Amino acid sequence: MSSSYLSARLTRRLLLTGAAASILLRPRVLHGQTRAFAVDGRTDPLDRVQVEIGDAKQTAFLPQLKLLRWNDEVNLSARLMVDPSGGALTTPGNVIRWDKGIYRCEWYPQPDSQAHPEGGFEFAVTLLARPVSNRVPFSMQAKNALFLYQPPLTLFERQRGNLRPDNIVGSYAVYHVAPPANVPGGMLYRSGKVAHIYRPEAIAANGQRVWCDLSIDAPAGLMTITVPRLFLDTAPYPILIDPTVGYTTLGASTDGTGDFILATSFTAPSAGDANPGTAFVGCKGELGVSELTVMMGAYTGGGANPNGKARLATASPITFTSNVMAFRSSAITWTGITATSYWLSINGDVNIEGIETAYDTGDTTYFYGRVHANDMPDPWGTNTGSFDAKVSVYVEYTAAAADCTGSRLTLMGVGC
Repeated sequence: MSSSYLSARLTRRLLLTGAAASILLRPRVLHGQTRAFAVDGRTDPLDRVQVEIGDAKQTAFLPQLKLLRWNDEVNLSARLMVDPSGGALTTPGNVIRWDKGIYRCEWYPQPDSQAHPEGGFEFAVTLLARPVSNRVPFSMQAKNALFLYQPPLTLFERQRGNLRPDNIVGSYAVYHVAPPANVPGGMLYRSGKVAHIYRPEAIAANGQRVWCDLSIDAPAGLMTITVPRLFLDTAPYPILIDPTVGYTTLGASTDGTGDFILATSFTAPSAGDANPGTAFVGCKGELGVSELTVMMGAYTGGGANPNGKARLATASPITFTSNVMAFRSSAITWTGITATSYWLSINGDVNIEGIETAYDTGDTTYFYGRVHANDMPDPWGTNTGSFDAKVSVYVEYTAAAADCTGSRLTLMGVGC
């Protein structure tokens, strides 16, 4: 096994760092046999992520990763489709390892990084010899999860200055199908994003790399990683394939919003008031060298687009100096919210550099050019176009007593 291959594995695991040493594996044992391991992805009770390796419901260990979000309100699992009988389970250095034939599966955490913002968990499959097929199949089960494919950016998106990293092209953003309200002191649903399944890469023994194709057919319960056939035929073995499930709550692509105003429709889950509430926008500056201000407002709903809709509320200016993508917030006063549809809008800024907004493909966002003066238009103007974007933005408000307390409106239209 070459040194470059071993180096690649160590780099991906980061198992020689303090972060790896803090990982606690909790075995699930039945009749002296380990069936599964429980791992805490996030321990914050308001934003909890649990990972289960194996299947605690079975009598023997199976090569499976299961992610559970918000105390198992949403979950998804992927299991390598091979006969598990005779597989050997070990735990070297806080890695969970399972060997069977030409397959070696390893599970380990990924820390927060540029490639995996907010961290994640890796399900590494190593091919010890050339397989019959270039497709690596997994069974996939999910509860309350919506899988949104992230294609290459369109020409229009590229011309806007949008960015989609290589490991996001061909990946899947995972959202709650209908997230409940975020009650103060309760679960943090934010804009409803559960996880991100990144585009996998194959790494040969000599360090050669190639992107793989990822396909998820949720109704059929199938996830497939397709490795280029030529790579499998010519690259030296072993070959590592590295699907990673990330914990990020922000959209994984960036829109070059600049001096543009954006709007997307949502449905309020319940009646209530933001008096005051809090507006949240996932955004950053291109360079982080100048002070930027993003504005946010709510508009009457209905219709095929936001053109001419009346303004209902405007948030205080969100001012910052940073090139790190994050949810940023300000106060908003919006009374008389009812359980109906509205338009939520943000207006960017340009000051030496421009505002960039986090998004995933999976919804329709309308826009037109507008330079704001720490205000939002009334009424909303006439859009000059639209593109496929689920923008990372939401509003927290207090619901009427008959509904629930402390709801958060998101672009997904959450319910109580």
